[in-house]
Amino acid sequence: MRWTRIFVPLVAAATVLVPTAPAQGAMSGTADRAPAQADRSWSTYHWGRSGAVQAGAEVDPVPSPRSGGVHGTIVGGTPTTTDEYPWTVIVNAGMFLCGGTLVRPNKVVTAKHCVTFWGGPFDPSSVRVTAGRTDRTTNAGTVVGVKDIWLHGSVEEGADIAVLTLASNLDYKTLALPAQGEAPQYNEKSRILGWGLTAENGSASQVLRQAEVPVTPDSACRAAYGERVDLGLEFCAGYEAGGVDTCQGDSGGPVEQNGKLIGVTSWGEGCARPGKYGVYARVAAVADEIKAQLDG
Repeated sequence: MRWTRIFVPLVAAATVLVPTAPAQGAMSGTADRAPAQADRSWSTYHWGRSGAVQAGAEVDPVPSPRSGGVHGTIVGGTPTTTDEYPWTVIVNAGMFLCGGTLVRPNKVVTAKHCVTFWGGPFDPSSVRVTAGRTDRTTNAGTVVGVKDIWLHGSVEEGADIAVLTLASNLDYKTLALPAQGEAPQYNEKSRILGWGLTAENGSASQVLRQAEVPVTPDSACRAAYGERVDLGLEFCAGYEAGGVDTCQGDSGGPVEQNGKLIGVTSWGEGCARPGKYGVYARVAAVADEIKAQLDG
């Protein structure tokens, strides 16, 4: 089973932004997922990494479909700060809590399944981005709205990548994108970051956590997941023995290698299980399409 890595915080009703679908045509994208992948829709097949949390309480995750999703935090990692990784942001999309990466002062890359719900995209006005908040239960940092959401492909096809256009600029360091088609360095360390569960079915982390995991050769990724993984649009990272991984609550967060955003946290079977790596959207596969959104 595939699990996405979204987080569902339960907060006071007055503070919950309920997502609604925008008018038809309000979003754009280019579908490029092969027809053979059409039966792998987010809403019927993919499951994410998320959980339910009330005002900072630590509870077990509640799984939900990838189009709704449940995401977690870093397993086997260590606490860090947004001072150290200022481009790592929180994406609050209605009831869902995800990560994201600031790639321009007004642009954030996150997971597509973080901003789609029951087969439709969110209204941008229901999404908020927070930068500079190491402890997600505080009021630190800067919160801005979102005025546009671009999805790669359609809701159920294409890479699990979205670009958010912010209502105002964020004065934080950004992370560079790779070149189109640039391969990650396989068997070399990459950095994963997020606010999520610190163990499968475990407790949520209040603070940002990080860990290093090697990018897995495509052959090992295929052996772990078979045809469920699309190696043209996804890659794996982690250890054969398990123990270090993203989890529910980390969806949409960055995978950084050599100062570039090479991946977006997407899904995995459980969290940190032996032989079951984390699966990440391959940014370089659609880098030109992402970059085309950055000047708008």
